[in-house]
Amino acid sequence: MKTTGPQPSADAMLVRELLEGGDAFVSGDRLARLLGVSRAAVLKRVRSLEASGFVVDHRRGAGYRLVRVPTEPVACFIEAELLRAGLSLEVAVYDELESTQEVALAKDVSGRSGCLFVARVQKKGRGRFGRAWLSPLGGLWMSLAIPVSYEEVEPGVMTMGAGAAVVEVLCNEGIPALLKWPNDIMLADRKAGGILVTLVSEGPVATKVVFGVGLNVNVDKTDLAPLEGSATSILIETGMVLPLSPLCARVTRALVELVGNLSKEAVRDRARAVMWGVGRRVTVSLPDGTLREGVIRGIDDDFGLVLERDGEVWVVRSGEVL
Repeated sequence: MKTTGPQPSADAMLVRELLEGGDAFVSGDRLARLLGVSRAAVLKRVRSLEASGFVVDHRRGAGYRLVRVPTEPVACFIEAELLRAGLSLEVAVYDELESTQEVALAKDVSGRSGCLFVARVQKKGRGRFGRAWLSPLGGLWMSLAIPVSYEEVEPGVMTMGAGAAVVEVLCNEGIPALLKWPNDIMLADRKAGGILVTLVSEGPVATKVVFGVGLNVNVDKTDLAPLEGSATSILIETGMVLPLSPLCARVTRALVELVGNLSKEAVRDRARAVMWGVGRRVTVSLPDGTLREGVIRGIDDDFGLVLERDGEVWVVRSGEVL
C-alpha cells in the first residue's frame, strides 16, 4: 500500500531546528533560509510559538534558543519530534473532544502515512467494553490511525504488542510501568493507562488500524478522586511532570514501528518481559460473568492468560483481570 506523508508545517520545521540546536543559539539567517521567509517573518513565528507555551531566548547577533517547552500537547511540537524520528504524519491537537478514537475511526487514511489525533481533554473517552474513561487535563489522550493491508492479523499480536510498546516507552523515561493482561498500563499496582486497538476491514482485508492510548501523565489526585484506590498517574507515583508532546511522539513512533514488524514471536517476548502480576493470585471475570481465581503464570504462545490453581492450569482467551 503506497502512502504519502504531509509536507511539514513551517512551525514544525522551526521547532525541530531549535530542538536540534539544544543549548546553542540558531541564527535568524539560518532559520529564514530553512523556512524560505524573511528574518522578520521568523521572529513573528517565534512570537507565535511563545504564545503557545514555548519560552525562546532571542538575542541580536546570536539568534534563537529554546529555553523551555510547553507541558500541554502542541501540534507543531509533536510534528517536530516525529520529524526528528524520520516520520511525517498528519497531527491534530484539540483543546477538547468527545473522543479521539471516534475521530480516528471516521478518518479516511487511505494513501496517507497515518493521522494522529490528540485531545487535551476528552468528554467521552472510552475504555475496554465501552466503559467511560476519565480524561482530564494533564493526561495523554491520543488515537493513531494507520493504513494497513493485512489479510489476517491475530488480535493478541496487535493488542499486546501495542501495550508492550507503550510500556517500553515509559520504562525508557525512567517510569517503572508494567502491562496487565491484556491492555492496561500499571504503576504501583494501580491502573495508569490503557490501550484500545481497532482493526477496520473491507471484506477479508484490514485497511486501517486505530490505536487509542490513554495515559494518566500529569494528572493529580484531585482529578482521579472518582477512581481513588484503583487509578494513579505518573505524577502521583514519581513526582515527574512530563511534556506531553515528546511523549506522544515517542509512543506514536513505537506504534508505527509495531505495525511495520508484527512478528508474533518478537511481540510475545516483549509482552512477557513487561508483564504485570506473574506469580500473583488474581480473580478473572470471564465473558459469561463467571469469576475464576488463580495464580498468573504468564501468557501462552497465542497471548492467552495462563492461570494455575491447585495444580490445574488453564488459559483465558477473553476476560478481565479484576
